[in-house]
Amino acid sequence: MRSIFRLATVFFLLCLGMLGAACDQSDDPGSGPGQAQDDDDSAAGDDDDDNDDDNDDDNDNDDDNDTFPAITAVEPLKWKRYSCPAESREGITVVTGNFNIHGGQEGSPEEIGQALAAHGPFDVFSLQECPEEYAAPIAAELGMYYFYGEDQSLMTATPLIDPQLHHYEVSGLGRFLHANVEIDGHEISVYGVHVDWNETGDSQNRELVDNYLSVDPVERIVLMGDWNEELGSTQARILDEQVADAWASLGVCPSCRTTWPAMMFYGAEGQQLIDNTYFNKSSGGCTVTGEIMHLTPNRSDHKPQTTTVFFPETTGFVPPILLDVVYGFGPESIGLLFDKPLADLDAALLDGETELELAATEIIGDGTLALVSAAAALPTGVELTARVASATDVDGAQTAATLEITFPFYENLLANPGAELGETGWEFDGMEQAAEFNHVLPLTGDSYFSGSPVTLRGYATQLVPLDEYAALIDAGYGRLAFGGASATGYRVAEGGTSNILYPHDESEGVVELLSAQGKLLKHVAGGRYDEMFWQPWRVVDDIPPGTRYAQVKLRAIAGEEPWEFNSAAFDALNLSVVTLEEPHGLLGGNLVANPLFESGRENWDIPGGYLLAKDHFIPIRSNINVNTATGDWWLGALLVTPGATSVSQVISLAAYADSIAAGELALLWGAYLRTWNPQSHADLQITFLDDAGNDLQSDALGPINIPEWFRYEKTTVVPAGAVAVRYEWIATAEQLLIGVASFFDAPFVYPVQAN
Repeated sequence: MRSIFRLATVFFLLCLGMLGAACDQSDDPGSGPGQAQDDDDSAAGDDDDDNDDDNDDDNDNDDDNDTFPAITAVEPLKWKRYSCPAESREGITVVTGNFNIHGGQEGSPEEIGQALAAHGPFDVFSLQECPEEYAAPIAAELGMYYFYGEDQSLMTATPLIDPQLHHYEVSGLGRFLHANVEIDGHEISVYGVHVDWNETGDSQNRELVDNYLSVDPVERIVLMGDWNEELGSTQARILDEQVADAWASLGVCPSCRTTWPAMMFYGAEGQQLIDNTYFNKSSGGCTVTGEIMHLTPNRSDHKPQTTTVFFPETTGFVPPILLDVVYGFGPESIGLLFDKPLADLDAALLDGETELELAATEIIGDGTLALVSAAAALPTGVELTARVASATDVDGAQTAATLEITFPFYENLLANPGAELGETGWEFDGMEQAAEFNHVLPLTGDSYFSGSPVTLRGYATQLVPLDEYAALIDAGYGRLAFGGASATGYRVAEGGTSNILYPHDESEGVVELLSAQGKLLKHVAGGRYDEMFWQPWRVVDDIPPGTRYAQVKLRAIAGEEPWEFNSAAFDALNLSVVTLEEPHGLLGGNLVANPLFESGRENWDIPGGYLLAKDHFIPIRSNINVNTATGDWWLGALLVTPGATSVSQVISLAAYADSIAAGELALLWGAYLRTWNPQSHADLQITFLDDAGNDLQSDALGPINIPEWFRYEKTTVVPAGAVAVRYEWIATAEQLLIGVASFFDAPFVYPVQAN
């Protein structure tokens, strides 16, 4: 699939050489929307609120919380599709796997087979873009039986029963493999699939559903393959009629992980979780474990994946499961999040034992959200209960017992959280109020936030004062809850019905927690989303003492360049300060100066060979187009020759001298890291320094060689005698011109209470 890696790597290096200087200077990094950095507070280790000594006492975990009574905690949103019910069930598990091996261009069959075997054993496995001579050696390495047909192979741990190659008749393009297999005394119907995209993919999935899946007599079905599209696409919506997405069942949303591309970035077609297993909904199955494999060295343009599907002894549709409560719908309303699209719902809201009068109940979005609205504003700062007398999903499965969920309801501090009032409360820059754009409709109400059609990067910002929570925050009991829903639009070819496979626009909501002087204390990332349905999300994070403002930034990042439209969308935003039962132990804000590189290279010791640039900085649609982990700027190390190079910053710890002497201070430190490919790696290191500048003690995190952004962190106790710490990112290439580049984003060093 898409054999572009070698040429793209060369082109990336050329682009970096030509654009490197311009990228550092083309935009003023300190002039981003809503910038609130105070130059006087930019020095590393500044004590911006003089509260550190008090915070040491206030964050004593033995203290009783009488001053700030807590209610039920707010947690990150629990999102899943067709998930496992809480009650125990008898049944079997089937370990599935899938790998598009790219014609064997990146490895011999033995090398590929051995790499996969390290993650096995598997019950069933499917290969795509597989040369015929590769099938038998890979099956031998895996210890599996196999059936081969036209670039695909279906492999099983037990003998295949009646294996067949089927061609799609309606589109006249493509094929799939099928066989039955017996696992633990149960018959499983197994499909190996490689679906095209756009109109052809729609046609193939329509034929697969109508002519095969809907009439398959076997009670338990799994399909493994390269689907070339993901949950929410027009192709996947056809599959939704009969089968469930295994990654979604595990709680992994399409924007949460990437299986294509296996290296570089995803500017050509967007971040894609397209290698997947499906199982039939009527089986009552669900996913219990899964892994996206990072192979070193890389063995394809795809990443292999494995998911373990549980099938109950007694098959049948599982009724809807109530997962969580979603906020941001106004002072009278909450959303009830289920794991299946609903057809009907009977719900009530209670304050204690008192049932509240309801104005309406409405199923919204993709059907997994039910909007429950009271006749009057809900009380804030209290625990409420949602009681579901019955819920019926789109397959007719109905709950047998009453469902209840108790939740806290806090005030939403954001003005105009759904853009119903246009720009009111917000500052727009390349963002606008929308009612419909590129197949995106409001999740609720009449409007939502959308990137402007011809804007590469759109922003909406709102500054929220937190003075009324100052005592709570400074005592270490404050936690931020930030959430909303994100979606992206898509285009359809003239006369067609399928979404066109283009890179999708991405939305990211972030909160910058600021001191009274405007110093950045913490950057809270809500996640990047590019999904063709309204994806609800919520993050929670401890608020550093000294925080007085929360600056919310909505980022709409266009996927195409030159940009033709930007339909990254937001709705139902919510920002609340919640109360913890015990202090969180965070003693202050991020000690790293200029952690998001919005002030360029200031405060950092950066040698030559590094590129500081903005999100999607090269004006072409290609996988060489670098995206950040969060925010607008990223730092990259060009790794042309073998060896290591590093970026560092020395941070003063003088403000915490008493805590260090008492052995009570630790540092929570880390960053977002990724590489261009697995042939380079990165490490993080901190080194404590004494008052003469000598090294006292070091700690390291790594090595990391995964070409996908992840956040890494570690906690280290500060040794006696330390007055400063050197924070260092080290990028290493193993071979000439092979590693290409390593990337670094949003570093942090937080002072925390030592356990």
